[in-house]
Amino acid sequence: MIDDIQQLMRSHNYRDAEEAMHRLLDEGEHDPRLLAALARCQLALEKFDEALHNYTHLLHHSDEADVRDAVEAALVLDKTKDALPLCRAALAQRQNDAEFHFLAALVFYKHGHIKSAAEQLDQAIRLDFHWDDEDPIDFVAQQVLPVREFHDFEQIYLDAVERVKEGNANARNRWFSLNMPTWDLLKASVAERQQKRALELAELLSPRFDAAFLATGKNKLRRIVEDLAGNEGNAEFCKQMRRAITEDELPRAARLVLALELAHLKQFASLVGLSESVVTRSPLQQLITLLPLRLAVGIIFLYSASGRDEHLPNYEIVKLSGDLFAGLIAACFASFYQQVDALYFRQDD
Repeated sequence: MIDDIQQLMRSHNYRDAEEAMHRLLDEGEHDPRLLAALARCQLALEKFDEALHNYTHLLHHSDEADVRDAVEAALVLDKTKDALPLCRAALAQRQNDAEFHFLAALVFYKHGHIKSAAEQLDQAIRLDFHWDDEDPIDFVAQQVLPVREFHDFEQIYLDAVERVKEGNANARNRWFSLNMPTWDLLKASVAERQQKRALELAELLSPRFDAAFLATGKNKLRRIVEDLAGNEGNAEFCKQMRRAITEDELPRAARLVLALELAHLKQFASLVGLSESVVTRSPLQQLITLLPLRLAVGIIFLYSASGRDEHLPNYEIVKLSGDLFAGLIAACFASFYQQVDALYFRQDD
């Protein structure tokens, strides 16, 4: 009967599947797989409270549930601390389970480990996994990832499809997607459009960076510098930043912030599932695609803003007004450390 229910779900007949599962539960059936399937159905039917209730039950009784279902429950409930070890333990048992590799990719993505997520997607596709809209696993992904992250994860998946199915080792769907917020801003020639694009970029980095933040960009950047000045180790950086802001040399300020972030990224490499040597030795264009969404977008903007063109395109960003330009640098700076803190607490909550 459970196999029949899963077939109904694969056919996107979620209402009939849910009714069949409720009948089984009313008859006293206690198979944990049934509860996991019911939770998925309820996600598809937008019965979110009921779905989360059932996922909570699964996680609390993970010793009885299939480890794959326990991983999904922890993931949907945003219990990353539980999901990651469960996922790693289950991978050895699920080497030939294409959908579980996709689920593992979601776990690693949520954890900020983009390289591991991409490797899991590669393996899922080698096992003939297809990600289609309205499939049961699609509703799990929609529940787990906010819209921007969902779109970003899709780009990683498309790159994996090109690598595995088409033999294209240099797939660049995510690369172009990560660049788009900066490209859209730098191609905007009208001041009003620049303001709109700048705000979109800032809000992507964090919802806290609003129009008022950008309007007082230089003050925000100065405040960040003064907050850092209390640490003697930042003395030279702060000196150079003050000079760049005073002299309105904002590309130089962007270059200084970028250099500091890349230096700190080596120290924080394990938080994003990388080694220090990978961060040190990877070309910037490659390194960016191994980073979580907001870290990657901020670094792309800073690189473009710095006026360097060795790897990334430079679109005359100095045409931006001083406060707008400075506000975006400040947003990139603050967002970087906010995201690092979030990753740290996600792994140690």
